[in-house]
Amino acid sequence: MNIKATWDGLCTPAQLYAVLAFVSIIFMVLQQQYQGIIVQAIFAAAWTFLLGWICTKGWSGLSWFLVLLPIILTLIFLVMAISLKKDIKMVVNDLIAETQNPQTIVAIKKEHFDNKDLKALENMSASAMADFCKKMKMTTGPCKNFV
Repeated sequence: MNIKATWDGLCTPAQLYAVLAFVSIIFMVLQQQYQGIIVQAIFAAAWTFLLGWICTKGWSGLSWFLVLLPIILTLIFLVMAISLKKDIKMVVNDLIAETQNPQTIVAIKKEHFDNKDLKALENMSASAMADFCKKMKMTTGPCKNFV
């Protein structure tokens, strides 16, 4: 089998996929991940020839779609993950700010403790309140923000 003739017979999407697969295999070798190289190479060869076959049947648009779909999905998920990370960070920062707010701490203490306990807890800092909740094994109510 003439490799040059085979390569020239492949359509552009199949050639692009073959190059990307070859680069992927090179990275696997460089990272010493030898376990999956044979499977990756077999899959890449089969997928490359399938893409070429799809092109020969006149469906080059489908072949392009199949090559670009994983790249497009990766970019979409990456953007979503970055956006989600920002949202999570904002929520965490809001919770931290709320639990450090003295008014929130006083409200929690008033809500769950009677007057005699309240006098002892009035001057308790946020970290002391968190320690208290852990010692009392309280995870709900006033302690849900501290555990």
